[in-house]
Amino acid sequence: METFKISLLNQYSQRSKTQKYLAIILGIAYLIIPIVHIFQHDYSLFTIFWFILAMAMFASGYFYSKFASSYYLLMDEERIISKDSIFNKFNISWENIEHIKLNPISIVIFKKSNDEKRIHLQNLSYENVQIVKTKVQEFADSKKINIEF
Repeated sequence: METFKISLLNQYSQRSKTQKYLAIILGIAYLIIPIVHIFQHDYSLFTIFWFILAMAMFASGYFYSKFASSYYLLMDEERIISKDSIFNKFNISWENIEHIKLNPISIVIFKKSNDEKRIHLQNLSYENVQIVKTKVQEFADSKKINIEF
């Protein structure tokens, strides 16, 4: 079977596509405010507050472009890899999977070590959820892994 990879980003939200750019633009605007205030007045709590806010917006844009934009599901002959949040990334070999349960908007993988991992599909369109479930079934059938519905 060929490798299957799909992005798990929110496909409907325009915000998810432009968030990093908006954060950088706001960071620039928030940086201009304290600079103008310094020239007109002097350093104050107001200046420090807006400078910290500007740095937070820059960090937010950077954070989103580096971490959040790389959520994906990958399946190949050897393993299944999922990253659907910052803290939820796993790499499971097909040999370590006992069975798989297909829920309406998630996939639960039960490992032989009595551990379970969940892949959330709520950000995908209905059509893409069906494609993912079909691919999971194809890979599971080729590896002789039981599937629950």
